[in-house]
Amino acid sequence: MRDTGGTIEMTDLVAALQEQYGVTVAEIVLLDLGEDAAARVYRARTVTGANLFVKVRLNALNPASLLVPRALADAGVPGIIAPRTTRAGTLSVDLAGATLTVQPFVTGQNGVAAGMTAVQWRAFGTILHGVHAALIADDLRALLRNETYTPQDRDGVLAFDATYDEPGGDELRRALSELWRAERGQIHKLLHQTQTLGATLAARGLPQVLCHADCHPWNVMVDDAEQVWLVDWDEVLLAPRERDLMFALGGIGGDGVTAASAAAFLTGYGDTPANGDALAYYRAAWAVSDIGAYTAQALGRFATSDADRRHAITMLHRLFSAEGIVARALPQT
Repeated sequence: MRDTGGTIEMTDLVAALQEQYGVTVAEIVLLDLGEDAAARVYRARTVTGANLFVKVRLNALNPASLLVPRALADAGVPGIIAPRTTRAGTLSVDLAGATLTVQPFVTGQNGVAAGMTAVQWRAFGTILHGVHAALIADDLRALLRNETYTPQDRDGVLAFDATYDEPGGDELRRALSELWRAERGQIHKLLHQTQTLGATLAARGLPQVLCHADCHPWNVMVDDAEQVWLVDWDEVLLAPRERDLMFALGGIGGDGVTAASAAAFLTGYGDTPANGDALAYYRAAWAVSDIGAYTAQALGRFATSDADRRHAITMLHRLFSAEGIVARALPQT
């Protein structure tokens, strides 16, 4: 289990919910959800019996991550949960240097735990089609990041690759170095693949659409009424649609994606050919980003304990397993 502790005092959080959102909390519980070491999430039950999903982000917030789902929900795109506004009409508030957001709590399971049915995969396809087809206001478009074909955390991967064999460090630093030594050839192949394919795709100028950018089945919620919801918009950006399609067409490993689920998804999304080079780029870029993020966590970034760092090393090993993203990203030779 990942250590989800943090620097936010529960009393301060409850007070902020009352003062900023007009919410009187009867109970609030810290949840062990997700792999984002820079976020803390909670379920709050109000005195009126409503359940809220409360998130505290410890690093910089992407403002589009709130404005986009609000706009999509207002436009009637299905399966979108809009963030709740504060008394002042904003979608977030500052809390001791962190960012507090609130939205309705979906009672159910993520798509992996639920084991999505063909009907639910089709619903997911319909939701994603609505996202990709959405018309974006100019002021919101100006806030969105654009695809650069440079994987997130690539610099962190390169930095550790240059120093992984330096002596010293504690037991966990040495364990990370051993893993790196064993998998360094794979890591270099991934870096090469993202560099070459990224340059090719940038030159082609593929059309860019609104992308969730993190829509693996762990971010698809199936509620108690078996309705499908797309959650967690932290990575939203403008990019070729393959940025999202890779999660349903082949997946990233351990996510329940099969040929049958992909077929069901396409009945909802629309069975139009995906660009193979773009899918290959995004799968390799995802692998690089995950390697970089877990490496940073293993070295202590946003980690609150040795248990958190050990968890990151465990997750790195999983990336290189037979069913992990690295095996799916690299061409079979």
